[in-house]
Amino acid sequence: IDEWPAVTVLIPAYNEEGYIGPCIDSLLESTYPKERLQIVVIDDGSTDETLREAQKRESDRITVVQKENGGKHSALNYGLKYVKTDLVVSVDADSLIAPDAITHLVKTYTFHNEPCAVAGNVKIRYTESRLERIQALEYIISINLFRRAQDQLGLVSVVPGCLGLFERETVELVGGFSGDTVTEDFDLTIELLRQGHKVHYSGNAIAYTEAPKTLRGLYNQRLRWLSGTVQTLLKHREIVSNTNFGLLHVVLAPYMW
Repeated sequence: IDEWPAVTVLIPAYNEEGYIGPCIDSLLESTYPKERLQIVVIDDGSTDETLREAQKRESDRITVVQKENGGKHSALNYGLKYVKTDLVVSVDADSLIAPDAITHLVKTYTFHNEPCAVAGNVKIRYTESRLERIQALEYIISINLFRRAQDQLGLVSVVPGCLGLFERETVELVGGFSGDTVTEDFDLTIELLRQGHKVHYSGNAIAYTEAPKTLRGLYNQRLRWLSGTVQTLLKHREIVSNTNFGLLHVVLAPYMW
């Protein structure tokens, strides 16, 4: 790449005290050209010290804004107002981003030379307990392995909120992030695929996240994932019945159901 494109990272945060700081710090250690990387932190009406923790790191490269609590999708849409770059990367406030992750996202985007979104590779940060180790294995086999297969068709079904690259204009054209489901990342990805855009995967762009440490926590997480999946599939049920959606209808819809 002769000239690296400018990128803005959006970090929506709600009550992420103790997490938002390390998340920002991990992005500041990015190998991506510093003059081409901006960070916008959106405090979604936190009731703890999230805002102050983020403001301590505010600089010419880091903008911290605050809004009333409205959910992750509204925080992301609010953050888009402060984006002036063509490319946007979304990052969860409780994640740590590998130094070369942004670089690999942009490399994958540039390689395909077409309008597309790029999903990052999410890995479990801690694997101390048996439950965490099982989830780490599950992420490799049940999630990332299938994304590698979907990538061959440009049909990656979810650009995770942990780490994903989008084109700002494309996101705005489809109406931004929607609050119709509890999995706004899945909902947006399917909407982009419906509009004929490609969605790819970068296995080298790594984000580290914490896995639930208890069975109750795991149950609540998976219940949310299941609810969001059903909500999204019902919202976009046309892809199941309409053959005009091509591979989205033939391959991805049956797989998701």
